Amino acid sequence: MVVLPALLLVASHAAGQSAPEQPEVEELEQVYNHLLIMPETLLYRIMEGDRGFVLYDLRSPDAFRSGHVAGAVNVPWKSGEFERARDFPRDRDLLLISRDGGDALRALHLLVRAGYRRVYSVEGGMANWMYGDYLESDP
Repeated sequence: MVVLPALLLVASHAAGQSAPEQPEVEELEQVYNHLLIMPETLLYRIMEGDRGFVLYDLRSPDAFRSGHVAGAVNVPWKSGEFERARDFPRDRDLLLISRDGGDALRALHLLVRAGYRRVYSVEGGMANWMYGDYLESDP
């Protein structure tokens, strides 16, 4: 059952500890492997004009301005802005992308624990995005 690893992950941090530590990326990859999507899947959805998702780019504003996937919304992870932005839609898929996928997995973990069910991480992040024709940059 898919829920078991996630429950073990949460349970391992419970009982008497103040705040749970953020799990390592490798652990998150194993627990949420079924919620990872390949960049090609995102590209296909963009090419098809799919409006059933929101893509959140978790990189810094400077990195976002230098080049991001077309249509992405910048909600930086490291600044804490992502954790404060609790108003994510529940009626569409939430796709998360970061520099190398690590922050996206951390954000995915946070959203799954908050009860979101339609949340996915783009595997390998922007480092794995090879489709320059679908990048935008801001002045």
